[in-house]
Amino acid sequence: MDEDVPQFDALLGGTEELPAAVTLANFVAYRSQEIQIMKNSLHSQSGTKLAFQTLPKHMRRRAMSHNVKRLPRRLRQIHLNQMKKSGMPAKQKRPSRKYRRRPRNLIEEYTKRSNKKYKWLQTHIWHAKRFHMVEKWGYKLPCHPCDKAFRACYRATTQHCLLQDISYINCIEISGNKNLIIETFKRLCRPNTGLTVGAKAFIDGNREGELTLFEMETSQKAIGTINFHWEPSHINEISKLWLWVHAAFYNDVLNNLIKCFQFNLSNLDKQKYYINESSGVKLTELAEELNRFRLTGPLANSVLHDTFVYNVCENVHTQQSWFKEYIESNNDNRLTVNNQYTYWKNISNITSVSEISPHIIISLIVTDPRLNFPKKRTKCVPTSERFTECEVPNNISRSPLWEKTIRNKVCESKIETSKIIELQSKLLVPGSDVKANNVFVPVLLIQRPGNKKENIGLGGGWDVILPSAWSKPFWIAMVMRGARVGGLRESRSILFEMGKSQFLQPDTDAGMKEEEQISKECVEKFFKKPPNKRINYNKFNI
Repeated sequence: MDEDVPQFDALLGGTEELPAAVTLANFVAYRSQEIQIMKNSLHSQSGTKLAFQTLPKHMRRRAMSHNVKRLPRRLRQIHLNQMKKSGMPAKQKRPSRKYRRRPRNLIEEYTKRSNKKYKWLQTHIWHAKRFHMVEKWGYKLPCHPCDKAFRACYRATTQHCLLQDISYINCIEISGNKNLIIETFKRLCRPNTGLTVGAKAFIDGNREGELTLFEMETSQKAIGTINFHWEPSHINEISKLWLWVHAAFYNDVLNNLIKCFQFNLSNLDKQKYYINESSGVKLTELAEELNRFRLTGPLANSVLHDTFVYNVCENVHTQQSWFKEYIESNNDNRLTVNNQYTYWKNISNITSVSEISPHIIISLIVTDPRLNFPKKRTKCVPTSERFTECEVPNNISRSPLWEKTIRNKVCESKIETSKIIELQSKLLVPGSDVKANNVFVPVLLIQRPGNKKENIGLGGGWDVILPSAWSKPFWIAMVMRGARVGGLRESRSILFEMGKSQFLQPDTDAGMKEEEQISKECVEKFFKKPPNKRINYNKFNI
């Protein structure tokens, strides 16, 4: 620093002596006018924008113009002052919603509205508030978010985590003799299209496979591509195969399976199923029992590790639960659960899902996610520890989720959210986690490797299979941990960036119907515009 610069303080050679103490009353009195100007500036805005226009796009809501509580607290008074200048009318008192919006009435209303032509997903109400909904394949599905966040969803796919509800991909269970099932499926597939259900890579149930089905009569016309995985081999002679079929060609696949296996409809049980009396092979539709979520991006692993809180067998609660019966029924079950827990813990610090074995299936038994909700929305990141390769256990995919009786017990053991809130209110330390060790939920995780050539790992992540009754708690838990939610538009975008064609092949009936629907929508959109706003394709020689 230059020594010729004059000093201000007398102690440093300057001319001004600073006082040793300041009288607070006099100091504030002299600056009262400045304080008043600062307070006025906090409640008013000198710029040309309105208060809600200063917010980022994802925080804006249409109701902000007439409901000030939709704005952050710091902007509410500014917004009210701006509305008064524009002649805002007096706010009318809303009628009471106490009796017409009781939980019982809400459930009845949901059941009444969801039994119409188009089915609802378990997360429909959550999506309907935040997404543009479309009617496709017999479902009401989310198309894209209302916050115009196309680039944000792309960044979530490549840098963070994108969450999607793909429960419109329904599950069909086929149980019976494994060799008989494999031989029968040869009539529905062709060997030159890839590995089938009888391949050694999938027969032990530790990996998920992909298969293109063809019509049984012609064997030349494709129906569509499905995913499948076997139940891990065990002592029982009956084997189970789960088929995950897209809703666009679900009925075509079901009809061909009924013809191929010669099934007959049986209504002896409460649940409808098909059976072949001579061979003993049975077909059950599990669309209402299982849901499937898809997480895409490098942080998908971190989101799941933070959401899935798991308990080892030694921490089982003294109360009776299906989990206690499960691990005590067989010594191998206790060892299997511990091995699965150890492997899941070892891969907690990977930076990309593509680092582990492709298409592997991991079984976990986790606790109720509502017991450890984060206090505010956070971002999950991997730990700084270096990932070391570990051996995959033999029974990594063995899960109680395959048993119908256990699935029913898991749904029955779900505690109402009101009771969870009551338990939280009784905590000695507010904000700490609620302990209820007798609530356990089995889930299956399926790894998706993503691209293998260019942009390695792009589009990779995890698929989560869980009981349908637990869909909403796990969904909200993942959103609270930083996962951005996408819809059908984001699915098309991911396939485009990966260089893959759309999921519905153009030479199938489902693909042709989809193309006709898209063509019809494009023609309607074109002719809705006035002639001077339409693209002149003749000038482009199209």
